[in-house]
Amino acid sequence: MIGVTLPTIFSAHPRDRSHNNRKDNTCRSAPTLFLLVAGLLLGAATNGFGQQFTGGIRGTVSDANGVMPGVSVTVTNEATAVPRETVTNAVGEYNFSALAPATYSIRASLPGYKTYDRRASVSRRSSSSRST
Repeated sequence: MIGVTLPTIFSAHPRDRSHNNRKDNTCRSAPTLFLLVAGLLLGAATNGFGQQFTGGIRGTVSDANGVMPGVSVTVTNEATAVPRETVTNAVGEYNFSALAPATYSIRASLPGYKTYDRRASVSRRSSSSRST
């Protein structure tokens, strides 16, 4: 249960109204207060729905001569067969973030080179897997 402290918007004591020369806004304030409270409660309730368990796979592609930029890297979720693709940056690194926990096959390919295949697991406990 979430506790919310609401501000006092009107007072029933006549003395408290004597210094207020404005019109009584109680009728207009009640819907505003209701919308404010409803917004706070809905906003607090939806925070739990936005949490997900995700991880990532990152790595570096290199050969005997050093790092290799421009290599096409594909990860495929083995359970769903959904692929994601990227290209290594100037220092040969790749990064796949926000991956659902599963086992993934990783394929790195560059014309003129042998295709490299590997498997990696993303679990709920680890935030990312490192592959080189």
